Amino acid sequence: MSKERSADMEIERKFWLPNGIPEEIRGQLPAPELLVQRYLALYEQEKAEQIFELGLPERALLILFGYEPGEVRHRYVLPLGKSLGGDSEHPRKDVITVKSKGGVVRKEWEVDISLGQSEWFLNFAVDLPISKIRTRYPLGAVVAEIDEFQAQLISLTTVEVAFSSEEEARSFILPELFAGAIDVSDRQEFKNRELARNGLPEEVWQLLGAC
Repeated sequence: MSKERSADMEIERKFWLPNGIPEEIRGQLPAPELLVQRYLALYEQEKAEQIFELGLPERALLILFGYEPGEVRHRYVLPLGKSLGGDSEHPRKDVITVKSKGGVVRKEWEVDISLGQSEWFLNFAVDLPISKIRTRYPLGAVVAEIDEFQAQLISLTTVEVAFSSEEEARSFILPELFAGAIDVSDRQEFKNRELARNGLPEEVWQLLGAC
Protein backbone atom coordinates (compact mmCIF):
# COMPACT_ATOMS: atom_id res chain seq x y z
CA MET A 1 0.00 0.00 0.00
CA SER A 2 1.35 3.43 -0.90
CA LYS A 3 1.85 6.04 1.81
CA GLU A 4 -0.91 8.65 2.04
CA ARG A 5 -0.15 11.70 -0.06
CA SER A 6 -0.64 15.21 1.29
CA ALA A 7 -1.66 17.96 -1.11
CA ASP A 8 0.77 20.36 -2.70
CA MET A 9 -0.39 23.78 -3.79
CA GLU A 10 -0.10 24.30 -7.52
CA ILE A 11 0.56 28.01 -8.02
CA GLU A 12 0.98 28.65 -11.70
CA ARG A 13 0.54 31.24 -14.44
CA LYS A 14 -0.18 30.20 -18.02
CA PHE A 15 0.40 32.26 -21.16
CA TRP A 16 -0.64 31.63 -24.74
CA LEU A 17 2.09 32.34 -27.29
CA PRO A 18 0.27 33.23 -30.55
CA ASN A 19 3.66 33.73 -32.23
CA GLY A 20 5.08 30.42 -31.03
CA ILE A 21 8.47 29.93 -29.40
CA PRO A 22 10.71 33.00 -29.88
CA GLU A 23 13.36 32.26 -32.47
CA GLU A 24 15.97 33.92 -30.24
CA ILE A 25 15.78 31.09 -27.72
CA ARG A 26 14.81 28.10 -29.85
CA GLY A 27 18.44 27.07 -30.37
CA GLN A 28 19.20 27.44 -26.65
CA LEU A 29 16.52 25.07 -25.39
CA PRO A 30 17.51 21.73 -23.81
CA ALA A 31 16.40 18.34 -25.11
CA PRO A 32 12.59 18.23 -25.15
CA GLU A 33 10.22 15.74 -23.56
CA LEU A 34 7.05 14.20 -24.92
CA LEU A 35 4.05 14.42 -22.57
CA VAL A 36 0.87 12.47 -23.30
CA GLN A 37 -2.07 12.81 -20.96
CA ARG A 38 -5.65 11.58 -20.66
CA TYR A 39 -8.39 12.68 -18.31
CA LEU A 40 -10.21 9.99 -16.38
CA ALA A 41 -13.78 9.40 -15.22
CA LEU A 42 -13.67 7.10 -12.20
CA TYR A 43 -17.03 7.98 -10.63
CA GLU A 44 -18.29 4.39 -10.44
CA GLN A 45 -15.04 2.78 -9.27
CA GLU A 46 -15.33 3.49 -5.52
CA LYS A 47 -14.60 -0.11 -4.57
CA ALA A 48 -11.67 -0.60 -6.94
CA GLU A 49 -8.57 -1.82 -5.15
CA GLN A 50 -6.36 -0.11 -7.75
CA ILE A 51 -7.55 3.30 -6.58
CA PHE A 52 -7.01 2.74 -2.87
CA GLU A 53 -3.51 1.43 -3.57
CA LEU A 54 -2.63 5.00 -4.53
CA GLY A 55 -2.88 6.09 -0.89
CA LEU A 56 -4.71 9.32 -1.70
CA PRO A 57 -6.26 11.33 1.16
CA GLU A 58 -10.02 11.79 1.53
CA ARG A 59 -10.17 15.17 -0.22
CA ALA A 60 -8.45 13.78 -3.31
CA LEU A 61 -10.78 10.77 -3.34
CA LEU A 62 -13.84 13.05 -3.18
CA ILE A 63 -12.59 14.78 -6.33
CA LEU A 64 -11.63 11.51 -7.99
CA PHE A 65 -15.12 10.05 -7.44
CA GLY A 66 -16.89 13.22 -8.56
CA TYR A 67 -18.23 14.45 -5.20
CA GLU A 68 -16.14 17.64 -5.44
CA PRO A 69 -15.19 19.60 -8.58
CA GLY A 70 -11.75 18.98 -10.00
CA GLU A 71 -9.97 16.72 -12.44
CA VAL A 72 -8.15 13.39 -12.57
CA ARG A 73 -5.35 12.90 -15.08
CA HIS A 74 -3.04 10.16 -16.26
CA ARG A 75 0.19 11.34 -17.85
CA TYR A 76 3.33 9.71 -19.13
CA VAL A 77 6.59 11.50 -19.88
CA LEU A 78 9.41 10.40 -22.20
CA PRO A 79 12.45 12.06 -23.74
CA LEU A 80 11.40 12.96 -27.27
CA GLY A 81 12.22 10.23 -29.79
CA LYS A 82 12.34 7.34 -27.30
CA SER A 83 10.20 4.22 -27.68
CA LEU A 84 6.86 4.11 -25.88
CA GLY A 85 8.27 2.09 -22.98
CA GLY A 86 11.43 4.17 -22.59
CA ASP A 87 14.75 2.46 -21.84
CA SER A 88 17.06 1.79 -18.89
CA GLU A 89 18.69 5.22 -19.19
CA HIS A 90 15.47 7.12 -19.87
CA PRO A 91 12.58 5.20 -18.30
CA ARG A 92 9.03 6.21 -18.99
CA LYS A 93 7.36 7.96 -16.07
CA ASP A 94 3.62 7.43 -15.48
CA VAL A 95 1.73 9.61 -13.00
CA ILE A 96 -1.82 9.94 -11.71
CA THR A 97 -2.67 13.53 -10.75
CA VAL A 98 -5.75 14.80 -8.92
CA LYS A 99 -6.40 18.55 -8.93
CA SER A 100 -9.01 20.69 -7.26
CA LYS A 101 -10.90 23.25 -9.31
CA GLY A 102 -9.22 26.65 -9.50
CA GLY A 103 -7.29 29.19 -11.50
CA VAL A 104 -3.78 30.34 -10.57
CA VAL A 105 -3.93 28.45 -7.23
CA ARG A 106 -5.30 24.96 -6.64
CA LYS A 107 -4.49 21.80 -4.69
CA GLU A 108 -2.72 18.93 -6.38
CA TRP A 109 -1.89 15.33 -5.50
CA GLU A 110 0.51 13.25 -7.63
CA VAL A 111 1.31 9.53 -7.46
CA ASP A 112 3.85 7.66 -9.60
CA ILE A 113 2.40 4.44 -10.98
CA SER A 114 3.65 1.40 -12.91
CA LEU A 115 2.96 0.55 -16.55
CA GLY A 116 0.60 -2.18 -15.36
CA GLN A 117 -1.36 0.29 -13.24
CA SER A 118 -1.47 2.67 -16.19
CA GLU A 119 -3.20 0.08 -18.34
CA TRP A 120 -5.99 -0.26 -15.78
CA PHE A 121 -6.52 3.48 -15.32
CA LEU A 122 -6.58 4.16 -19.05
CA ASN A 123 -9.71 2.01 -19.32
CA PHE A 124 -11.50 5.05 -17.87
CA ALA A 125 -10.04 7.71 -20.16
CA VAL A 126 -12.47 10.21 -21.64
CA ASP A 127 -12.22 12.83 -24.38
CA LEU A 128 -9.21 13.16 -26.64
CA PRO A 129 -5.61 12.63 -25.50
CA ILE A 130 -3.39 15.67 -25.21
CA SER A 131 0.16 15.33 -26.48
CA LYS A 132 2.72 18.08 -26.30
CA ILE A 133 6.43 18.65 -26.62
CA ARG A 134 7.84 20.37 -23.56
CA THR A 135 11.07 22.29 -23.16
CA ARG A 136 12.26 24.38 -20.23
CA TYR A 137 13.84 27.82 -20.25
CA PRO A 138 15.22 29.55 -17.11
CA LEU A 139 13.79 32.96 -16.22
CA GLY A 140 15.90 34.02 -13.25
CA ALA A 141 14.47 32.38 -10.12
CA VAL A 142 11.73 30.54 -12.02
CA VAL A 143 11.55 28.23 -15.03
CA ALA A 144 9.30 28.58 -18.06
CA GLU A 145 7.81 25.30 -19.27
CA ILE A 146 7.12 25.78 -22.96
CA ASP A 147 4.56 23.42 -24.48
CA GLU A 148 4.06 22.93 -28.21
CA PHE A 149 0.80 21.01 -28.52
CA GLN A 150 0.45 18.26 -31.11
CA ALA A 151 -2.29 16.43 -33.08
CA GLN A 152 -5.66 18.21 -32.87
CA LEU A 153 -4.06 21.11 -30.92
CA ILE A 154 -1.07 21.54 -33.26
CA SER A 155 -1.42 25.33 -33.57
CA LEU A 156 -1.26 26.01 -29.82
CA THR A 157 1.88 26.96 -27.91
CA THR A 158 1.83 27.92 -24.23
CA VAL A 159 4.27 28.69 -21.46
CA GLU A 160 3.62 27.84 -17.81
CA VAL A 161 5.53 29.22 -14.84
CA ALA A 162 5.23 27.81 -11.31
CA PHE A 163 5.71 29.89 -8.15
CA SER A 164 6.08 29.41 -4.41
CA SER A 165 3.36 31.92 -3.47
CA GLU A 166 0.29 33.53 -5.01
CA GLU A 167 1.76 36.99 -4.42
CA GLU A 168 4.84 36.04 -6.43
CA ALA A 169 2.64 34.62 -9.19
CA ARG A 170 0.38 37.67 -9.45
CA SER A 171 3.31 40.10 -9.59
CA PHE A 172 5.21 38.15 -12.25
CA ILE A 173 5.72 39.81 -15.63
CA LEU A 174 6.69 37.60 -18.55
CA PRO A 175 9.84 38.97 -20.23
CA GLU A 176 9.48 41.02 -23.43
CA LEU A 177 11.27 38.16 -25.17
CA PHE A 178 7.84 36.49 -25.36
CA ALA A 179 6.30 39.29 -27.40
CA GLY A 180 2.56 39.03 -27.92
CA ALA A 181 2.01 36.55 -25.06
CA ILE A 182 -1.50 36.56 -23.60
CA ASP A 183 -2.17 35.66 -19.96
CA VAL A 184 -4.75 32.84 -19.91
CA SER A 185 -4.20 31.71 -16.32
CA ASP A 186 -7.84 32.23 -15.31
CA ARG A 187 -9.46 31.30 -18.62
CA GLN A 188 -11.14 27.91 -18.49
CA GLU A 189 -11.02 27.32 -22.26
CA PHE A 190 -7.21 27.19 -22.07
CA LYS A 191 -7.11 24.65 -19.24
CA ASN A 192 -5.81 21.30 -20.44
CA ARG A 193 -8.99 19.57 -19.30
CA GLU A 194 -11.08 21.84 -21.52
CA LEU A 195 -8.66 21.48 -24.43
CA ALA A 196 -9.11 17.70 -24.24
CA ARG A 197 -12.89 18.09 -24.18
CA ASN A 198 -13.45 20.95 -26.63
CA GLY A 199 -10.29 21.34 -28.74
CA LEU A 200 -8.76 24.68 -29.65
CA PRO A 201 -10.35 27.77 -28.07
CA GLU A 202 -12.33 30.01 -30.42
CA GLU A 203 -9.75 32.78 -30.12
CA VAL A 204 -7.06 30.49 -31.49
CA TRP A 205 -9.32 29.48 -34.41
CA GLN A 206 -9.95 33.14 -35.17
CA LEU A 207 -6.22 33.83 -35.29
CA LEU A 208 -5.69 30.87 -37.63
CA GLY A 209 -8.46 32.13 -39.90
CA ALA A 210 -6.80 35.53 -40.10
CA CYS A 211 -3.47 34.07 -41.18
